[in-house]
This record gives sequence, structure tokens and C-alpha cells, in this order.
Amino acid sequence: MWIDPIVEEVRKNREEYAARFNFDLRAMGKALQEREKVSGRKMISLAHASWIEHAENNEESTCTEDQSDFHNQKVN
Repeated sequence: MWIDPIVEEVRKNREEYAARFNFDLRAMGKALQEREKVSGRKMISLAHASWIEHAENNEESTCTEDQSDFHNQKVN
């Protein structure tokens, strides 16, 4: 069986990261959220972007004006 070295490296890093938090998903999530806050990068949320599902299904979008504006924004 062929072993992909990139996949193995990702798995190793994942295991090491999880071990740093004693495999506690809440602690990992909290740490990642804190990292997002201090990164200085603009974060966007697609939680209310129903237009994505419509676009994927080739359906007519029923998104709100706010969602349309969001869709048309360019994110750096």
C-alpha cells in the first residue's frame, strides 16, 4: 500500500495539535477563535448566505438586499 507523505504529515500535525489541548475539541475551538481575533484579518461569515445553496442548485436566489451586497463584496 502506497503512503502519501503529505497526508502523513497532515495527520502527524493534527495529532500533535490535538495533543496540545489534551484532545479537547472545545479548547481547540476556543484557541482557534482567539487566534482569529488577534490575526488582524477580516473575517466573514457565510452563516446567512442562502444564495450559495441556490447558486449551487442553479435556482433563482431569494436573498435579501444585505446578502446581495455581501455577495458582491470583494474580500482582500
